[in-house]
Parts: sequence; structure tokens; C-alpha cells
Amino acid sequence: LGDAHERASNYYPQRQGPGMPETNPYLFSEMKKNCKNWHQFHSNDDPFIPVHEAEAIRDGLDLSDTYYMLSGRSHFFEFQPELLDVILSLC
Repeated sequence: LGDAHERASNYYPQRQGPGMPETNPYLFSEMKKNCKNWHQFHSNDDPFIPVHEAEAIRDGLDLSDTYYMLSGRSHFFEFQPELLDVILSLC
């Protein structure tokens, strides 16, 4: 997202210029077919993924009940007990 390596990965949708269509758009319907159980974690101070991008994914996948905005967690480089709790709840 704004980084040359990230753009090269084609992981996130991108615009080639103002008014141009997105390349590599999210295919939410395909994503939903491939995974029936989604939980998304994001931090309000993630230095790599802006909040608006996380919210676009949340909205595209209809994750209102399984979207977790955790304050001050950066990019989740440290152990996060909330993630473990969710994982264990799915076992």
C-alpha cells in the first residue's frame, strides 16, 4: 500500500492513476467460497495496513461480528491473547 514491494506483490487492489479502474480487485465472493469462517484483527496504529483498507475488507466480507479493532497493537508483532482466544474457540 504505497510501497513498491507491496505493489509488486499484487496482493492489494491498486489504481494506475486518477480515474483509472482498480487492478487486482478483491474478489470477496470467491474469498467467501474458499473460507467459511473469517475473523479479522486490525490495530488502529498498524504502520503497514491503513484502517480504511481493513474496513474495506471487513465490509466486503460482512465481518461485523468477527472484526476486532485492537488499539495500540501495531502490526501484531507480539503475542496477542485475543488471537489465541479466537483460535482456541474454533477448536
